[in-house]
Formats: sequence, C-alpha cells, structure tokens
Amino acid sequence: MVAQALTSFKQRQSKLRGDSTDEEIAQKYASILQQGRLRQAVRYLTDRDGGAVLSPDDPDSKTGRPVREILEAKHPRLRDVHHLQLKEYDELPEFEDVVITGDTVEKVARRLSGSAGLINFDSHAMKNLLLSHKDSSRKLRDAIARFASWLANENVPWAAYRGLMMCREVALDKMPGIRPIGIGEIFRRLIAKCVLEAAGPQATSACGSDQLCAGLKLGCEGGIHAMSALWDELSVGEDVGFLMIDADNGFNAYSRIRMLWTIRHLWPAGARFVFNCYKFQSMLIVRDPGGLNYLILYSREGVTQGDPLSMFCYAIGTLPLIRKLKEMRPDRPRQSWYADDASAIGNFEALHSLFTDLASIGPTFGYLPNASKSILVVPEHRVAAAEHFFQ
Repeated sequence: MVAQALTSFKQRQSKLRGDSTDEEIAQKYASILQQGRLRQAVRYLTDRDGGAVLSPDDPDSKTGRPVREILEAKHPRLRDVHHLQLKEYDELPEFEDVVITGDTVEKVARRLSGSAGLINFDSHAMKNLLLSHKDSSRKLRDAIARFASWLANENVPWAAYRGLMMCREVALDKMPGIRPIGIGEIFRRLIAKCVLEAAGPQATSACGSDQLCAGLKLGCEGGIHAMSALWDELSVGEDVGFLMIDADNGFNAYSRIRMLWTIRHLWPAGARFVFNCYKFQSMLIVRDPGGLNYLILYSREGVTQGDPLSMFCYAIGTLPLIRKLKEMRPDRPRQSWYADDASAIGNFEALHSLFTDLASIGPTFGYLPNASKSILVVPEHRVAAAEHFFQ
C-alpha cells in the first residue's frame, strides 16, 4: 500500500512539473523562499499546490464534463429549513462588540498573503499601502479599522458593501475532480482577518476539541497522538479499524441557515460580521485565462472556500451535527473532526453504525458523506474480515 501511494505521488509530481529536474525544482524552491513566501515554498516542495487552474470550457478530469457544469453543480440553491429543525438553545446571548483598531490592522497586514481578486490588487500591494508610507499608511489603517468595526458591530445595508463580497472563482484541478476556490478582494480578506484577530479566540473556545479546524493550538497534533494511542490500545483486539470519512462538496453544500443560527448562539462576538457577509448570496466570477469570457455563479449555501472566515464558520456550523452523533453513541466509536473530514476508531460494528447515522442525519444539515471517498484502515491480518463485514 505504501509503495502504491509513493508511485501515485511521483506520477502526480511528474504530471504537475513536467520534465523539471531536481535542480530546477530546487532553484524554484529557493526563489520562492527568497521572496519570504515560506508557506508557498513548502507547499511547492511537498507538492501540495494541486493542479492547474482550469477555464470554464475545459473538461473535468474526473467526469469529462465541462468545468462550468461542475462549478454550477457545486453551488446549490439555498435549502429551506423549518424552524423546528433548528437546535433549541437555553438562552440567546447578547451581541459582543468587536474592537478593531489601527494597530489590529497593522498586525494583520504584516502577515497578509494571497492572490488578487477581481480588481487585481494582491496582498503585496496591500501591505505596501498599509506599511510603507508612514503617516499616510497610518491614516489608511485607521480608516480600514473604522470600516471593519462598522461591519463587525452593526447591521450594515447590503448596498454599502455588496461589491466587496464578490469573488474571483477559480477551479483547481484535483486530478481527478475540481476544487472551487473563491478569491475575495484583498480588502475583504484583510477585514475578515482583523475580525478573527479580535473575535477568533471565542470561536476556538466554542469548538474546543470537537472541531480542530477553528484554531485550537496544537489541536491537530493532540488529535493525532490521541488516536495513535487509542489505536495501539485497541488494535490488539479483534475487528478494530480506523475510519476516515469524506463528504461531497462539504463547504459549499452545508446549510447556511443552520450555520448562521448556530453562530448566533455560540459565537456572539463574530455573529454580526458573519451575518453581514453571508446574509445574501454573493457573486462569483469565473474568467477564462484571457479574461474576455466569464461565467457568473452565486454562493447561496455553506461558505466560500478561500474566505478566511470559512474554517471558523464551518467549524461552528457543524457542531450540532457532531454533538448529536456523539450523543447517539456516547461510548463508541471515538471521533475526531477537522472541517468536513471526520475520523473514528472502534470495532467494525460501531464504525458501521456511525457511518449509517451520519448518512441518515447528515443530509439534513447539508453534510453528504461519500462512501467511495471514505477509507477504512485495519491491521493487515484483519483485511479479509473487514472486506467481509463491510461488503
């Protein structure tokens, strides 16, 4: 299995980089590193940048259908949710004001990164304006802080910032498949990160260890060590496995109404800003490489992949689903979640029951578990037993 994975990895590297030699790869890595883009350099070296950006008329490598059709399918219409389906909470917390100052903007600007949105203004240009022009930069930081505070603490008219919510949508080739990414304007991303700087810790606290994608320090490392220790303990027994569950179109299909309802109760400091960002559908513009032709889509459900808020909003939005699953089976199996990727460890019967429960109640939340994308890991001597049990 390891040999097959390495072979697949090398084939994917070859497809992505063509005939690049080790020396050329090293030179490009060094070039990216010298620009101070450490994260991008590591992603390039470890081959995590994904495939090329596809144009609307390109064929999808998985289905052969035009990319435009796949993108349209990945942005479903808003589903109606009956109020009785929403989780009841004992109380409605008061809104909490988010304090954003020029110093907050400066702190966020120093680590700002990312490509340009529709107006072709990227993070490098933004950092230059915010940090390199002394008093003028200070005045701009203060102005952005006031605008961010307005969006974070008031119910702002949609017409006042509708254009700010538009995104440049790109389709990344997952080889196979497509990952839709919405590249928002750098001003929107800057403001979102300022809000997270001030209100993010409350969201992290709300998620705790139930959702590890909301910024819990060392949460992923802790989850790995916990699952590893549990595996060592349980794998000596019979019929034990580690189940990794993936969902179809997780971020774009999850119920936005449920998400906003949950955020209002569990993240009062960020609720108004999230509501202002997602209370209406936002426009997604897909352009061909020449920029002459374009396709207009709308983000109606879930969150926009690429939005700095997306991980926090999705994490809190999925808490009712995760906690309901744990209440249904409090003793087994042990679960760990990172965004739309769920994992669990236990015996075959418990894992099968968990997947059945998730397949039953998940769709009502907009979580659509995909059996073909899910993987069961078992000790080598239990492979035949697992294949027989799970058919």
